[in-house]
Amino acid sequence: MKYIREGRFGKPKQYKTGAIVNTYPKPMLVLETEAAGMDIANQPVHWATVSKLVELSASKDLPPLCAISFSPRNVKDLSELYVPTPDAGPFSDFVKAINTLRTTCPWKTVVVDTITGLSDAIYSHQSERNAAALADPRKWAGNIGMKVGQVIDHLQTLPCHTVVIMHSETNKDDLTGATDEQPMVYSRLRESIGAKFGQFFYAFIEGGV
Repeated sequence: MKYIREGRFGKPKQYKTGAIVNTYPKPMLVLETEAAGMDIANQPVHWATVSKLVELSASKDLPPLCAISFSPRNVKDLSELYVPTPDAGPFSDFVKAINTLRTTCPWKTVVVDTITGLSDAIYSHQSERNAAALADPRKWAGNIGMKVGQVIDHLQTLPCHTVVIMHSETNKDDLTGATDEQPMVYSRLRESIGAKFGQFFYAFIEGGV
C-alpha cells in the first residue's frame, strides 16, 4: 500500500488541522503541540499519554481520534531572563512517542500538529540540556532544524499515512522588495523541507472556503 507522506503549511486559522483530522483515515493519532489544536475536531477526542501509548496500541477497539499533548507544562515560575524556559519534558516525551510508534503502530494516520510548537519544545529542551548552545544562534537554530528534520524522517518510516502541519512566515528581500512565504522552520531547512514529503500543500481560506 502506498502511504500519504504529507506536509501542509499556511497562516494560523486556515483550517489546516481541521481539514486533516476531520477527513483523513481513522483511527488517527495526533501528536499535538498546540494548546487548543484539537478544538477544531468535529468528533470526540480520546486524550492519551506517552506512558499509556503501548497499552492503547494493543487495544482491539481503538477510538477513531486519539491525541497526545506535548504543549508546554509551565511547571517553573516565570523568569525575567531572556532565554527559553528550560523544560526538557515535552520533547523527551515526543521522542519516546515516535520511537514507540516505530515498534507498534495500529493507526491509519499519524499527524504532527504543529512543527511550530514542536520547535518551541526542542528550544526549551535545548535550554535545559545544552544551555551553552543558546549563546550562538547558528548553533541553536541549526540544532532545532536538524531535530525537526530527524522527526520528519523517522515519522515517515511508520506503516501508516503521516501528515506534518506547519505555520508559515512571510519574508521580504531588502534589496528587491520581493516577498515569499515559507514554512516557519528554524535554520535553512525551511528552504528545502518540501522535498521531504510526497505531497506538499499550502492551505488558505478564500471566500469562506
